[in-house]
Amino acid sequence: MRDAQLFSRWIAAWAFLGVGLSPSIAAAGWGSEKWGELIWGALAVPLLGPLGLALLSALILGIGVFISRWRRSMSALVLALLVALPLAASALMLPHTFVNGTVADADEVNANFEALAYRTIPRATGLGPNDQTDFGAITSRTLTLDKDRTDTAFRISYTDNFRVVGNGNTACRWEIRVDGSACSSGALVYDYYQEANSGFHHRPSTFVGYCESLAAGSHTLQVFVGPVPGTALADCFTDWNDSRWVLEAEEVR
Repeated sequence: MRDAQLFSRWIAAWAFLGVGLSPSIAAAGWGSEKWGELIWGALAVPLLGPLGLALLSALILGIGVFISRWRRSMSALVLALLVALPLAASALMLPHTFVNGTVADADEVNANFEALAYRTIPRATGLGPNDQTDFGAITSRTLTLDKDRTDTAFRISYTDNFRVVGNGNTACRWEIRVDGSACSSGALVYDYYQEANSGFHHRPSTFVGYCESLAAGSHTLQVFVGPVPGTALADCFTDWNDSRWVLEAEEVR
């Protein structure tokens, strides 16, 4: 009986803190001029700000310590979950931001709910074709996607099969470019070096990099191949036996 009472107090304290201390709980009012339109109200929408999250987490931690005599292991587990939930919510990036005094658009509201349910990663993939380009763009390795914000970056990954062959020590460079140019925050280049007489090998590899300082809007990612400065251009080969390749990007903070 005592355990049940303590647990009830825990849940009540959580509910009180979440409602009473949150300065930015979503609020909406029905417009008086156009009845039936959902208008975002004077309060901020929709999640706790950083200060509110920190305060809420600290208070929950204090409550957990205070009642930790009730089954310490269970108390610690519940406490960790309660602290993690608001912090995880603050890190989630929603596709739409609502402004006070504007009419709520159903498609945008639904898009935010969908973003909470799962994350989407734009991608391009295929089985081949094999590409023997030695210098220039690999036309089949292309991905077009939208960027929502200017203060974010693209996390880009590329998986494919590669081969380098030539006389003596040779190398090829694969590069992921955005809108036909090298990433301004640092070129995403990946070199494959082959020593003389080392054999005829096709090797699968995965490249990962970040591209920053990109404006919001539509962007095109494409894979280019060419020589490594200071090294003779080899016979470059991308893919083999129509194996699976993947080019994907995710907008991150």
